Amino acid sequence: MTKQKLVPIFRACLGIISWTFTLCIIIQVLLTGFALFINPINWSYHVIFARFFFFLPLIMALLAYFAQLPKKIIWKSIGLFVMIIALFFTAVISARFSIFGALHPIIALFVFWNCVKLLPPYKEY
Repeated sequence: MTKQKLVPIFRACLGIISWTFTLCIIIQVLLTGFALFINPINWSYHVIFARFFFFLPLIMALLAYFAQLPKKIIWKSIGLFVMIIALFFTAVISARFSIFGALHPIIALFVFWNCVKLLPPYKEY
């Protein structure tokens, strides 16, 4: 298969992973709601679930590169990964410096907002 024939496949995979990542962010918020409003024991689900999808923005960046999409999409995907690292950082450091804990939901909002902006259509390119 030629490189040009693989581009639509990479774009389709990127679309699937972008939607999956966005859904994972929504599930994370839902798990937070479970912990806050139902039972604090649900925090463990919030913590564990994040470990299953934090790497998806890096895969999105690679797929965007191979899908021959503009560099801004690649950089937005890398930016999502950096924001996820910032979420992990704020969660860990908030035990010592509570102000960073307050930044955690703000960064999560930015992650969700950028996920929605990054969703297809890639056919415009």
